[in-house]
Amino acid sequence: MLKQILKEYLKASYIKYVTALVVFIFAAYDYWQVRTALNYQKTYSRQVNGYLSDKENELISQDVKFNKVKTTLVSNAKKLKEEASEYRSKYQKASKEYEQFVKNNKLVLEQYQNNVFTLKQEVKSLKNAPAKTKIVIEKGSCTSDTIVSYTYDDPTERLSFTTPNCLVNGNEVWSLNQAFSVYGEVHQQKNGALKVATLNLTELDPLDHSKILSKASLVKSEFKYVPLPIEKVSYDMVTFGLGINQKLKLNANIGYNLYSFRSFYLNAGAAIDTSPDAYPYLSIIYRPDFLSKPLNLGISFGSGYSLRTSFNYLLGVSLFAW
Repeated sequence: MLKQILKEYLKASYIKYVTALVVFIFAAYDYWQVRTALNYQKTYSRQVNGYLSDKENELISQDVKFNKVKTTLVSNAKKLKEEASEYRSKYQKASKEYEQFVKNNKLVLEQYQNNVFTLKQEVKSLKNAPAKTKIVIEKGSCTSDTIVSYTYDDPTERLSFTTPNCLVNGNEVWSLNQAFSVYGEVHQQKNGALKVATLNLTELDPLDHSKILSKASLVKSEFKYVPLPIEKVSYDMVTFGLGINQKLKLNANIGYNLYSFRSFYLNAGAAIDTSPDAYPYLSIIYRPDFLSKPLNLGISFGSGYSLRTSFNYLLGVSLFAW
């Protein structure tokens, strides 16, 4: 039944139009994919080489409104590593041990950021939540031997002040018990190599972390990163192949990949064997990987239909030529 349907289809007057339409649709889709990939590669190369448009420069500049930090794309990974090492030795706890940890685990630095915030606060006692104060007066009234000790604790318990004698300078103690939230986001361009980063420093109530007490203002920012390498555009559309049919006759073919899923390709084209006989075919190509990369060779199995010899079952090897 399938053979009869295929015969009638091949005899139909509109077969060339239907075939041409199908090929055009798949070809147009593949062209769009390749064009998109090439545009991305072109934009990526331009940005990595430091040529940015005015809009792109604005995109990576510091913006206090959003706490958006200034970002810099660094093409030299060694330079980025050296700069990050300087900051690490200055700010990070146990920096030498951390560098050894990075080395032992074979980690690669991709980006770092160093930002400066200012946090201005004013602590006030509220009527409904008064501060805890304690005043102790001993021995006389404001004479040389008078002792006035004083303690103060704010309602959130983040700030405490004590002095053994407020009439004598020195020995005052300020104690801080603060909780902070550091939240940041990094956004990557879909069609380029640029990144946009934000970082927000917020002080929280130490007794209730859901309450925000104050927000810091971004003063100075620095976010540097090395762009991830991208793979070259791979076309993988046209194939050339050699094989045999069920009669063990050799054939050569040229095909076009209509669709791919993982390591499998749906391929259509034309074949010619040693009869000689030429006919269209449809096949499935399995393309194995080697060292995590696909080979240029694949194993194909399919069938073709000839008006002279009816069905031909094909087994062969295909070369991904373009």
